[in-house]
Amino acid sequence: LIRCSCGASYSVNLMDATYSCRVKHNAVEKGLSHSPDININMIESLAWYVALQELHEDMINKRNNAKENYEKEIQVYNQKIAHSREVLESTMQRRSDLDENYFTKEKYEELAQKQNDIIKVEQGNIRKYEAAILNMEKQIQADITFDDMIDSLNQSYETLKNGTDIETMRKITHRYITDI
Repeated sequence: LIRCSCGASYSVNLMDATYSCRVKHNAVEKGLSHSPDININMIESLAWYVALQELHEDMINKRNNAKENYEKEIQVYNQKIAHSREVLESTMQRRSDLDENYFTKEKYEELAQKQNDIIKVEQGNIRKYEAAILNMEKQIQADITFDDMIDSLNQSYETLKNGTDIETMRKITHRYITDI
């Protein structure tokens, strides 16, 4: 991720705990200037700190977008519930208005069964939509809780750094920082 002003990448020098230009000796011979060596702890701490800020912002944006999407879906489900209740009420009214004496017994039972089927379907739809709304409300609450957790962890840089393994830190850093 670290690039020298001459364009070459930096490499770790374990002898003096620095990052330095891979071709700095060749660059000097060719008359090219190169960037100075950088202490490992300084650059890794800075990169990790910047990556954490980007991660935090990304998570807040995703949570806000998810929350808006959930709220829109909840509105749609509430409209579907209202429609199903209207169908349910009108079907129940039609069923109660059926005149047993007006139809043959078979026709009456057929019409009553069709209306009973519609009633069952609409009641099932209402239960399904209400369960979906409940699930989305739980997701909204879980996202807020997760965001609060990230906020508290971000306030303590050392807590997050000490609680995160090197591989996870590397992945986060490489995801949010493309060049140093």
